Amino acid sequence: MPKYTKKTRAAARSATSKTTTKAGADEDMSADDGVSVCSNISDATSIYDDVEGGAVAANDIILSSDNLEEKLDTAIEGLRNKDLKSRESALKTLQILFSQKYLPEQIANRSENLTEQLIACLKKGNESEGKLAAMVTSIFLIQLGEPNDELFQELRDALLPILRDETKSASLRTSSHSLIKQINLWEIKSIEIIQQKAQEHREILMKSSQTCINDIEMKLDDLSKQIKQCQKENKFNEVELNHLRNQLIEIAKEFNNPSNMSIHQNSRSFISEISIILSKKPTWHKWKQNGITVAAGNDYGEELNQLDRPGGIFIDKNKNIFIADCYNHRIVEWKCKAKEGVIIAGENKQGNRMNQLNYPTDVIVDQQNHSIIIADKKNRRVIQWLNQNQQILISDIHCSRLAMDKYGFLYVSDCEKNEVTRWKMGEYNEGIVVAGGHGQGKRLNQLSFPSFIFVDKHQSVYISDRDNHRVMKWRKDTKEGRVVAGGNGEGENLDQLSEPQGVIVDDLGQIYVADSANDRVMRWCEGQEEGEIVVGGNGYGDEPNQLFGPHGLSFDNDGNLYVGDYWNNRIQKFKIIL
Repeated sequence: MPKYTKKTRAAARSATSKTTTKAGADEDMSADDGVSVCSNISDATSIYDDVEGGAVAANDIILSSDNLEEKLDTAIEGLRNKDLKSRESALKTLQILFSQKYLPEQIANRSENLTEQLIACLKKGNESEGKLAAMVTSIFLIQLGEPNDELFQELRDALLPILRDETKSASLRTSSHSLIKQINLWEIKSIEIIQQKAQEHREILMKSSQTCINDIEMKLDDLSKQIKQCQKENKFNEVELNHLRNQLIEIAKEFNNPSNMSIHQNSRSFISEISIILSKKPTWHKWKQNGITVAAGNDYGEELNQLDRPGGIFIDKNKNIFIADCYNHRIVEWKCKAKEGVIIAGENKQGNRMNQLNYPTDVIVDQQNHSIIIADKKNRRVIQWLNQNQQILISDIHCSRLAMDKYGFLYVSDCEKNEVTRWKMGEYNEGIVVAGGHGQGKRLNQLSFPSFIFVDKHQSVYISDRDNHRVMKWRKDTKEGRVVAGGNGEGENLDQLSEPQGVIVDDLGQIYVADSANDRVMRWCEGQEEGEIVVGGNGYGDEPNQLFGPHGLSFDNDGNLYVGDYWNNRIQKFKIIL
């Protein structure tokens, strides 16, 4: 199999046959389907060779054609091409089409697919491609026309950073340079203040210590005088001895633990908190590097032995696997060692009725009543299925992922509001924001496209902060989180993540992250500057030791690791090495 064939099949779906049901459903597909996942689509470039000759010739070719929709589909498909020139030619074609004609009917069922590809070009392309994509996007926004439309907002958010870079003037750059100087000066002054304050407190501590020592010396002198007096008067009875012994014990305690001295730290200070780093690492668990396919792996499809872009997964105590089969709009259960799955929710195709799902992204099992709770993302609801009966738990929410703590509280990540909310079972009138909620951003009180979440026994929430390429930990009732994995920009170094997805934490507090765009699963210990690769990290692919955009993570009771291998449309099991 050629190197890119698997990737091409995942990304280069037919624009006409699956556009209305496949494109743009999940936030995970906003960039993954784009340039970075394309291959050699040689038959998609024939139209663009003519366009290269010039805008006038291209106008004549395109606008005189009767099969305008076919030309549009070919251009959209060309945006997936691995070849840069072919993508740029496709962008030029779309620029001409959108500049010359208003095409509301033609783009109606292609808008999500085209939005997805344009965002990919804006994010992944080089400078020339980015400029072309920005021009096409600007015209396409006019074609869409509705400012409140979700696609309009997605395109606008992707376009603005490009425009800001293009319009940044020399005066603004000079101003930025001046601000950098101010920041540097602030840093120097802050260090001076810290050093001065530290020296002041050292001097106070030394003076206080000397005072304490002087006081102890006086008490010892007094005790010595008492002993001499007893010797002189020969009064060494049991009462006197106990009295002298108790005085000596109190003096020893005061010397070893001076009660009048302690250090108080202001938690609101801008100084970062400290943590203990162990020079000798404990022995952690390891897993076999070759995974076993335990669900699907038979290319994408809707048969019972297939999956189409699996999202969240849940493993019960019997090692049965519950899978959010996102693009098949269903939840499937794979019994342990089964050859195919069973549809347990969403068997009535895509839709918004109570017995239908629309791009489900996550599933959890409520162990108390054995119901399943589903993030029905495109229907903007969290829905519970119990014995084929459905109940909407939360409505009008852009639900991305779910988690439940040991007390039965339900947690939902909202990638539209960039927040995580907690809901009490049975009381779904209003959720409490437990992380984020301060707009999209990268400050410690903000999130940017939160994805998978995990809640530990202390109700601390761990969040895959996807577009910030980090994992955040929010302790219960805190106003901001702290970075516990990544946070050093997007990349493949051991101190970096790239579009993290699944996150779970074991009993030792070790954090496992599906480093999706790096095709690996990483383990981080809180306080460490770097993580380590657990499985994957051998390039994308469908070999047993490879992953392709891992998403969901879970452990079974034996400690075996399960990975939702998103683009390979399979669930991989990595056996623990005991």
